Amino acid sequence: MRLELVAIGDELLKGGVVNTNLFFLSRALSFLGYEVKGQTVIGDERIEEGLKTVWTRSDVVIVTGGLGPTLDDKTKKAVGLLLQKKLVVDQKVKKRLLKRGLQGAVLESLSKKPQGALVLPNFCGSAPGLVMLKPKGALILLPGVPEEMEALFDQAVAPFLKKHFPLKKRFFQEEIQLCQISEAEVDPQLRKFKLKRPDLRIGIYPHLATLRVVFSLESSHEKKARALLSGFKKKLEKAFFPYVFQAQSGDLAEALKDIFVQKKLTLALAESCSGGALGAALTSVPGASKYFLGSLVTYANELKTSLLNVRPKTIQKYGAVSLETAEEMLQGIFLTTTADFGIALSGIAGPGGGTRLKPAGTLCLAYGLRGKKAQLKKLFFPFERKLFVKYAVSFALSLLWVKIKAL
Repeated sequence: MRLELVAIGDELLKGGVVNTNLFFLSRALSFLGYEVKGQTVIGDERIEEGLKTVWTRSDVVIVTGGLGPTLDDKTKKAVGLLLQKKLVVDQKVKKRLLKRGLQGAVLESLSKKPQGALVLPNFCGSAPGLVMLKPKGALILLPGVPEEMEALFDQAVAPFLKKHFPLKKRFFQEEIQLCQISEAEVDPQLRKFKLKRPDLRIGIYPHLATLRVVFSLESSHEKKARALLSGFKKKLEKAFFPYVFQAQSGDLAEALKDIFVQKKLTLALAESCSGGALGAALTSVPGASKYFLGSLVTYANELKTSLLNVRPKTIQKYGAVSLETAEEMLQGIFLTTTADFGIALSGIAGPGGGTRLKPAGTLCLAYGLRGKKAQLKKLFFPFERKLFVKYAVSFALSLLWVKIKAL
């Protein structure tokens, strides 16, 4: 079966809105074992033309967007023209919307559907989903509002697909998350897996200081497929311990929260070049207060000396961006807080401020356990300012993970 996704809207083509709908649908369908063969984004003025191309080559097409009552919502009209179906009022939909207080042109627009379409009630919004059947296929229309689309997919579309388009074979997958490991480092091991199992699909997805590897296999035998994928995952985990982490969101900060809470340890930060971004990353995870005490953002040298007890002569001799200063910042956070674990970072985010010996992009870190010798790390991220901070935060999180994992 060939299944494709389509998103409707000029705002998607112009970059005015991030297209989260296709991301959600792809992941949800993959979880159910369906393989998405293609994704298409179509502007408001080319819906009929674009859908015709996708519809003629696919068995099932899921479309999001353009079902509302405003002048730029043109999906139903375009589908009616494509399938040569008149738009008619669905009385059940109209009755439900009347109870919600809708009236006039909005009520009439939302109540209409291509003749013969099945209605998927929308309990989170106003525009219902619609299904047009063809022999061995279906065109499924969903609203573009993410919350409404996601709820409709879970409540109606997933059961519909399982009932009308059951899979003889489905895709099974396993995922492994790594930090501080590059594509080049993991590639040789993955090539060995591929030699053993040519039908194994492997996806490698790097992001800042993390890497996600996805194994997938099409099979009619769930138990065998899952055992095989689990075996590959365990071998990769063994090869790259302790750089393996696990978080449902894929966020290293979530994994850190879990392991710090599990080990009953607390954490505090001393930040300079990151400007509080590292603390923000940690506190973005619910439950961070169970282990994270806080962060001192000592951007100016006078705060490094007054709040963290960094010696002025250390800054004068080695500079604010140095391993020596970072180490004293770390000891300062231990003096100021009761944290078991700490990390300090100072760097040159640029574009100015660099020298020949310390160019913009230099990052110095100190981290470790209270009462133990600090670990020091000097890195270079030659990127523009915002990206430098993102890399600094991501790498700091990864250093914390590897250190705490090895305890």
